[in-house]
Amino acid sequence: KVPLNEEATSALLSREGDLGRILKTVEDYERGDWTSVEHQDFAPEAVSRAYLDAIEWADSTASQLRRGR
Repeated sequence: KVPLNEEATSALLSREGDLGRILKTVEDYERGDWTSVEHQDFAPEAVSRAYLDAIEWADSTASQLRRGR
């Protein structure tokens, strides 16, 4: 169990609030639902850049964790 605040819980369970909208946009981006991504209040270029930055961060973190073993 991970303690989450109400905003995070609402985002994860019902895609509500600002975090929920961001999560839904990420999910739509991963599915390639470009129409849905474009209808959000985020610039498509910003979504793409944030997604690529997140992948880079995840890869870097995974590499550091493997080296730490």
